[in-house]
Amino acid sequence: GSTAQTGWLITGNTITANNGNPLELYDVTNSTVSGNTLTTTASGGSNVMWFSELSDLTDLVFTDNVLDGSSGSQVAIGTDFRNDGPFAGAQATSITTVTITGNSFNNWGSRALRLGKVGSGTLTGAIVHNNKFLGTGEALNNEDAETVNAEQNWWGTAVFSTIEAMTNE
Repeated sequence: GSTAQTGWLITGNTITANNGNPLELYDVTNSTVSGNTLTTTASGGSNVMWFSELSDLTDLVFTDNVLDGSSGSQVAIGTDFRNDGPFAGAQATSITTVTITGNSFNNWGSRALRLGKVGSGTLTGAIVHNNKFLGTGEALNNEDAETVNAEQNWWGTAVFSTIEAMTNE
């Protein structure tokens, strides 16, 4: 692997993207994204993409953000985003300890939150607490084998069968 960038604090911003993704983080570890408003109207866009490509990552904190719009996943956190071109044959990476709290997800396309592998890496230790999922359709998609701790969230309803239909974890 390669050495990840570390110790980033991205806070207090308002970012709107009409083309592309408002925030993309690759190989950024031990970092926090907090207190931002992230909006996209881009076709196929996501609000936040946080991926390991060449480095193992740990202690990712995503808290107290407001997300609006997307036609893809509003927030996607996962491993091995690319395995072509210069990344072909790269060793699988991992992400451990992800904390997602206090966020408001609104008006998503495919889903509000996607966690887990794209390639062959692993994501473990994800905690998703005290968030508001205020759209319709899939709120949480877990692409990894480990169960995500997703307690104490508001799913727009208290009906268990509706909440269950909004989650794939």
